[in-house]
Order: sequence, then C-alpha cells, then structure tokens
Amino acid sequence: MSVKIFLKTTTKLQKVFELYNYLINFYYFCTTQTNKFNKIHSFPVMRKFTLSAGAFLLVLSAFMASCQKDANNKTSEKPLPVSSEANKNDSTGNRSSALSPYIRYVNTQRILLEYTLAQEVAKTDSVAQIQLAALQNQLGNSLANKGQQIQDKMNRGGYINQSAYEADVASYQKAEQDAQNRIAQRQRDYATDLMAKQAQMHDSIQSVVNDICASLQLDAVLTDAAGLYFNPSLDITDEVIAELNRRYKPAK
Repeated sequence: MSVKIFLKTTTKLQKVFELYNYLINFYYFCTTQTNKFNKIHSFPVMRKFTLSAGAFLLVLSAFMASCQKDANNKTSEKPLPVSSEANKNDSTGNRSSALSPYIRYVNTQRILLEYTLAQEVAKTDSVAQIQLAALQNQLGNSLANKGQQIQDKMNRGGYINQSAYEADVASYQKAEQDAQNRIAQRQRDYATDLMAKQAQMHDSIQSVVNDICASLQLDAVLTDAAGLYFNPSLDITDEVIAELNRRYKPAK
C-alpha cells in the first residue's frame, strides 16, 4: 500500500485500519517466511522485526477498539432532558450517576396527605367508618333491649304458654338477622364507593406521572418505598402534587 493511498483515507479509524492490515501482512511474512528471511538476515534480526510488528499490532487493536467505541457512543447516545435538575452536580459537588437523568421517585405518603382527592377519599372513608360504627351500635342496642324484654317477661311469668315465648324469640331472631343484613349491605355500599374513589385517585396519579415521564424523557418513576436511599434531587413529589391538584375538579 502506497503512502498516497494511505493518506487518502478520510477518517482516523480508516487510517488505523489500513495500517493495521499492512502490519498484519508484514507480521504474517515475518512469522511464516522464516527460511527466506534467514537467507538475508540473522535470526535475532528477524525475531526483532517480528516482535516489533506483533507489539504494534496489539497497540493498534486496542486503539481501533477505542475508536469504534467512541463512534458507537456518538451515534447511540440518548439526549438528556433539558429541564432535569438531576443532570447538575449535587450539593456535595459529586456528579450525578449515569442513570439519574432518566429516573425519579415520589413520596407516596406526601401525595396521600397533600393531594386534594386523596384527602377527600380519606375523609369519606373516615366518615363512613364512623357511620357504620354508629349503625352497629344502634342496631346492637335495639337487639339488646329486645332480648332483655324477653328475659324480664319470662322471669316475672308473663308468658302464659310456650308458644307465646317462642313467638317473641322468633321475632328477636328475625330482628337480629335483619340487623346483620343491613350492616352487611352498608359495608358493601361503603366498600364499593371507596374502591371507585381509590381507582379514580390511582388513575389520576398514573396519568400525571405518565405525562411527566414523557415531558422529561424519563424511563422510570419509583416510590420512596422501593429503596433505602434516593438522591433528593431526584424527588418530583412537589411537581406531581401540584399537577394533581391543578387538574382535579371536585364533583358538584
């Protein structure tokens, strides 16, 4: 290969590749044409050329691998989100990790405490539990009074026959069954309403997180319970809560 042809190569990697091929041919000549080479040069001279060519080949191999890696990195590098604060150095001056531009986390406890819909769901559930407990107490007291009346009537001999006693007991048992059915129905109604509100809350949170991921080109948003430590600069809880409350429209 002439010098002119070698200099015509357009990139650093192409030039190295041409030189690499040239040295392969030379190395092959040195190692396989020993008899012909020894007719002119001594064995130490041949060995010196062979080792030099082999060492240079190793250096060029490593250099070519480095050049190829740089080229691949330039073509496959993912653009960093422009608005991400995590791309900057933290308060200690340390660089952010390679994954930090694409991962965030949220504090779920704060969302449940500061998201308006979550506050309403918690309030509704609390009121429902209080109302259910009040209904249970009301029906329980009514049954207790009814049972006590039967007991008092029996103690003073108020039943003239067994049939009259059994009729009151049957009435008590029916009231008891009715009370149980009423409480069970109220529990089902509360559970259905709570599940619907929780689904609404979950969907709204998921929607906001999806939009933030798309805006910042994120690959994942974790909850604070998913790990023992997260860099505070990766916390987007404030942004999530603000957007949730901005979008939420209370039912009229």
